[in-house]
Amino acid sequence: MMSKLDRDLAREAALRVALQRAGYADPKCANCGEGRVTRLAFPWRRGEPIRRHRILCRNCLADRRRDRDREPAMRERFRLAGYPDPKCVACGDDRIWHLELDHIAGEKHDDTCSPLCSNCHADRTFLQRLQPNGADNPMNVFEVIGRWLLGIAEWFELIRDKLYQFGEFLINLAKQGYGDELRFT
Repeated sequence: MMSKLDRDLAREAALRVALQRAGYADPKCANCGEGRVTRLAFPWRRGEPIRRHRILCRNCLADRRRDRDREPAMRERFRLAGYPDPKCVACGDDRIWHLELDHIAGEKHDDTCSPLCSNCHADRTFLQRLQPNGADNPMNVFEVIGRWLLGIAEWFELIRDKLYQFGEFLINLAKQGYGDELRFT
């Protein structure tokens, strides 16, 4: 049986190979240089022949499509969802036109949402597609709990790098003598 990490790597490698076949030797966002293929958006539509286009990450695509007239309605949507000052819970991006509501357990299983920027939401969607197929009844108690657990595990995957960076930051502060006066009780 293939591990989750092996499945993640295999799927990402397959995406990269497909892009290379389409003529993108080293796919990156044309604006910001983002290179994670799960975050890249392609401006062609299904069924159209693939032509050389500028590739953008999903956040840069949101910048291009920004509609300032819709921003008050977007802020209200996040406020009603319980986020009066919304930020991506994975990376901290607070530009409202980048943010989307992510269903933690999946839309079919529960309505609980949290804000993610378009790039982090693309990563999360990639991880969700690797989840096992569900039972016939999406509201089965074990199915819902299982989806919640998978969702929480995927959220930890999204914030893993930030946690690591913060841990290194705190250790560097300790090396400089900060915190010596503090004790755990």
